[in-house]
Amino acid sequence: MIRLAESWRSLQVPPVDAATIQALASEQLGENPAGREDGYSYSDFGYGDVGWFRATAIGYPATNVLLISRYPSDESGGDHQTQGAAV
Repeated sequence: MIRLAESWRSLQVPPVDAATIQALASEQLGENPAGREDGYSYSDFGYGDVGWFRATAIGYPATNVLLISRYPSDESGGDHQTQGAAV
């Protein structure tokens, strides 16, 4: 699923299996990510000049949901840049 503006759209691709989701989360979040004690973990990261994102893994390390969210384009500063630089 992808959210565009105010609506959700289904991607026309086959589902990803649990092992792939767990591997993607592990690659992005590492061994001791923030929030782990709360049942989810997250990592902030930049992608070139495109912007800043947050990967949130539910149930890490046995991740069953991996969310990738983009920070709003009007957020040019703040904590996420510091956190993202450490990833």
